[in-house]
Amino acid sequence: MSWPEGEMRAFLVDAARQGSWRPTRMPDPAPGTALVRVRAVGLCGTDAHLWTGLSPNLQRGLTTYPWQPGHEWCGEVVAVAGGAVGGHPVVGDLVVGDPFVTCGTCEVCRRRGRAAHCPNRVEIGVRGHAPGALAEFVRVPVANLTRVPDGVRPIEATLAEPATTALHALDVARLRPGGDACVIGTGTLGLIAIQVAVAAGADVSAVGVDDAGLALAESIGATVARPGELAGGAFDTVIEASGARTSLAEASRLVSVGGSIGLVGYPAEAQVPIDAAGLIMAGASLHGVLGGIDRMRDALVLISRGVIDPAALIDGVHGPERAAQCLDDLMSSRARPKLVIAWEPGELSAQGTETRA
Repeated sequence: MSWPEGEMRAFLVDAARQGSWRPTRMPDPAPGTALVRVRAVGLCGTDAHLWTGLSPNLQRGLTTYPWQPGHEWCGEVVAVAGGAVGGHPVVGDLVVGDPFVTCGTCEVCRRRGRAAHCPNRVEIGVRGHAPGALAEFVRVPVANLTRVPDGVRPIEATLAEPATTALHALDVARLRPGGDACVIGTGTLGLIAIQVAVAAGADVSAVGVDDAGLALAESIGATVARPGELAGGAFDTVIEASGARTSLAEASRLVSVGGSIGLVGYPAEAQVPIDAAGLIMAGASLHGVLGGIDRMRDALVLISRGVIDPAALIDGVHGPERAAQCLDDLMSSRARPKLVIAWEPGELSAQGTETRA
């Protein structure tokens, strides 16, 4: 199929809590890119902070308004610039996309496993002038696309992008079967990390402050507690997935001698408390986690096998007309953390996730 021209509709945010659907130019073809018809978009805390104007990206000038959301998405390839590329998805494939678009040439990109930290990168729907997928179509480098396995629905596949981050965090924090793991935070990333860790045979505890989140964590196999309730130095693997101001200090307290912390939660403040002396005394490791280096295929496999259960994460699926309301709702407590915008809301997940028009 030739690359479509003309106009499409996209959701654009002009200022904090001010956004609307409007006509915009269809993305132009560029070498090595594909045009994807969007089927579903997941919304998360990153979107909430950009929507409300509280994001560190806005404060640091890494993202500016107007901003087009959508970095967790699934869609169908409708055109590829220059034709199909061997080994990459082709027209008709259902795909998800890695939002990190890097330069590929700088020293950081050339280091194995460090491309996500490219100083010249843009992040689709998050950082720089890279329009997100809250639109009818999105343009994505073909190298960033991964085919969705048969049997995984578009709304379920939107969880692949956050799952890559959780998987990378568990890797660097050295999760091991039979080990003691603690996840701080019961949002999407925390709950995915709990599901994967439980399936791997770890003894998992979850720390949180939200009643609904703690109930979900318990239902998927974690022992739950409030901050300060668990014994210090008890966990080989600690995942900090909340971004709360005091959570890194709590992670420092909980990690065992020789243990590791995977730091996922992005704090709104540049500086937060940490027990540096305690980490030194324990010989513990602290790893910052940005994205999930090359883990998209792994994430989709875990979704297809039910290890990552969308029914435990998705609170509702809504039509595009409710995009602004959903972004507002991200700031409120819900039974489950994830909200999804779907262009075909009749596509319920296999687990029976509720759909609302």
